[in-house]
Amino acid sequence: MHIWLGNIRDRGKRGNTTNKKPRLEGLCQFLAKGNYIMSEYLADVRRYDATADEAIVGKIVKHLGIALRNKDSSLVACSDQAELDRVREKWCIKKFGATDDAKSNSVIQSVCETMKADKSKSRVTFYYLVAKHLDKLGAL
Repeated sequence: MHIWLGNIRDRGKRGNTTNKKPRLEGLCQFLAKGNYIMSEYLADVRRYDATADEAIVGKIVKHLGIALRNKDSSLVACSDQAELDRVREKWCIKKFGATDDAKSNSVIQSVCETMKADKSKSRVTFYYLVAKHLDKLGAL
C-alpha cells in the first residue's frame, strides 16, 4: 500500500509514469506532532485528575478534532456566556443527553471555579472535567 502525499503535478499525466516515491516525511512529522500534542493534553488533564485515563483523553481529542488546531477554539473562556452555553448545548446535552440545564450550568460553573487559576483553559481539560462531574467518562 502506498500513501501519496505529493501534489497532483507530481503524478504525471495519463500514460506517463513517473519514478517518484511517495513522500512519507510529512506524514511522519504530522504523526509525531500529534503524539506530542496528545501528551501535552494528557499532562494538562492530569494536573486536575492524577488518575486520568489516556484513552478517555484521546477520545475527547478525537471528538474535538479540527477545533484544536486553532488557538482560539482550543480554549474555553469562562467569562463568555455564549461560550458556556455552547459547551452546555454541544457537550452536556448533545453528547451526553443531559436534560437538566440547571445541573449542567452548575457543573460548568464548578469547572470554571476549579480552573480559574489558568488564564488559558484548555478545551480538552475543560470537557474532561465536565464529563467527570457529570459521571459520564464511561460514556465516551
